[in-house]
This record gives sequence, C-alpha cells and structure tokens, in this order.
Amino acid sequence: MDRRFGLGLIVTLAVAMGAVSEEARSVTSARHAYTVAYKLAAIDCKCVPSAARVHPYAEVLAILAGKKCRETKTKIGDRAVVSRRLLARKHVRMSILNVLRGVNRSIPASLGRTRCADIFTLFVTLVERP
Repeated sequence: MDRRFGLGLIVTLAVAMGAVSEEARSVTSARHAYTVAYKLAAIDCKCVPSAARVHPYAEVLAILAGKKCRETKTKIGDRAVVSRRLLARKHVRMSILNVLRGVNRSIPASLGRTRCADIFTLFVTLVERP
C-alpha cells in the first residue's frame, strides 16, 4: 500500500513538474517577445510605454517572426531600428512601428518565411521623402 502511494506521488509530481516547466517556458518566451516590443515602443516614444502602446509592436513582431521572417523578433527589431536611422539620413521621418508595418505589408503571405533582412533593405531603398 505504501509503495503504490509513493509511486503514485512520484508520478504525480513528475507530471506536475513537466507541466510547470512547459508553462514556464511559454511564459518566458512570451515575456521575451513582449520585451522586444516594449523596447521598440520605448525608443519610438522616448518614454515608459504603456501596455496599450506596446501592443501594436508585439502584434506586428508576432506576425513577422511567426509567419513571414526567418529571423528572431530581436533581429527583426534591430533591423527596424537601423532602418529608421537610415531613413532619417534620407530626411524621411518614420516610426519604428511604421517601418515594421511597411515591411509586413511588403511581404505577401504566399511567399512564406523569407530572409527579412533583404526586405528591410529594399524598404529603406524604395521609401522616398514625401
């Protein structure tokens, strides 16, 4: 009787620990994605952004990293910041969010996951001063 109880307890704990670690992994990855979006929003607004301000960045990053780009959210964010700086040199004022949205609109869903570094380069090249 004691042996079955002990074995059952061990199995229950192992299952629970597996579920907890899986949940911890998903929370950690979600927090990381949110952190990238948070940083981009903070750069754009030069403030401490609210959750409402961060949400659009997180949405576009999720689409790009999940369906359209091979790069990670961090790499996509880096490319967006560099693209905004390059556009500023051309005297084009554009937010990081608008850069992300422009790149997102430039990639058809039928293309699948592609190397987005090239798309960012083309986007900066083709965008002209209004």
